[in-house]
Order: sequence, then structure tokens, then C-alpha cells
Amino acid sequence: MRRYNGPANGVDSAMAMAVRGFTDLYVTGTSVDSGYDYLTVKYSAATGDTVWTARYNGIGFGNDIPRAIALRAANEVFITGSSQSALGDYDYLTVRYDANGVLQWDSRYDGGGDDQAYDMALNGGNTIFRNKEGIERFLITDINNPAAGAKAQSTIATMWDRLGIFPGRSKDGFAHIPGGCNVLHLDGHVEFIRYPGKFPVTAASAVLGRAT
Repeated sequence: MRRYNGPANGVDSAMAMAVRGFTDLYVTGTSVDSGYDYLTVKYSAATGDTVWTARYNGIGFGNDIPRAIALRAANEVFITGSSQSALGDYDYLTVRYDANGVLQWDSRYDGGGDDQAYDMALNGGNTIFRNKEGIERFLITDINNPAAGAKAQSTIATMWDRLGIFPGRSKDGFAHIPGGCNVLHLDGHVEFIRYPGKFPVTAASAVLGRAT
């Protein structure tokens, strides 16, 4: 077990991690200093020893919240998430580190208002795709009473890993160990929900999944 305690002795929260082969483990998350910063740690997967740490404090010196990490080749680490600007609204922010944890570049996007990046993907070339969200939108299920019938798109599940309970088998039909599913929401962010949990990772869903 390894713990990380930031310089402010405040709240440090892991948000995402990635593994390269059998040697390298990367964890990124928030760490309090003046506000929340990006904090990325590279560990030795074999021993758990810290190889390097990298802290990023955005231009607004406010809260910087990483949500996704991706690795490419043997020397590229990409982090994306959201960072407060000097005006106090959020831009999405992507950074790249080299194999030694040295910042190679950072890239911000301001679409006006709050912009939240939740995920990203790399292609085989030199392109990074980022899932971006701006202002929260709502699904209205009752036009006669919008306030009661409104549901935020960030809470609406649209796609998830297959889930099923199969009696008599040594293992249930979970997509991940420990049991649970990755759930894609309408706003584009992905959340891992352990079983049993909130919809759609519920006992009722598992029974339905068994029949499919």
C-alpha cells in the first residue's frame, strides 16, 4: 500500500490510473496546495516505490481537476481534465509529461462558460481526442412541470458494460474485477460503478442481463 500526502496536508484524491506493461504504474488526481492541483505520481509496479511526482497549477491559481490519463510509447504521459481560469470559470486542460515527469506542453480550451473534459483517447498518429462538456443541460420529462421533471445529462446513463448474474457459475458476468461496470453518461463522462450500486449497475439490471 502506498499513500501520498500533499504539501498542504489537505485532501488528496486519486482520479485515474494507467499501467504500462509490468513495470510502470501512473496515478493522477487532485492535491491541495493553494487550491486543487493536478498531481501525477509514477510508481514502480514491482515495488510500489515512487519514481517521480509532477504537480501542475493552472494559470488561474484556482482548482485544477484531472479526470483521465493515457500512455503512449515508453515516454509519453497525457493528462486531461478541467482548470479554473483567472476569471474563475473552467477550461479543459491537457498536459503531456515525458518519461521523467518533465512537462512537455500544456493546452487549454475555453469555449465560453464552464468547460469540463472527462476523457480522452489517442490514435496511432499524433492526435488526441478529448470528450468535452460545456454548460450542463437537462432532460425535461414533464413539460408542464419542468422543475420536477428535469434530469441533468451528467446523471443519465446511455451505455454500460454487460452485467449479468449466472447461477451455478464460479464467476458472475461482471465486466471488471471487482464486480462492476463502466457507465457512459449523456454528457460524455464515464464512471465506474461497483455492483450492487446505482442504476444501471443494480440487481435488477443483472437479472435482465442474464437473459440477453
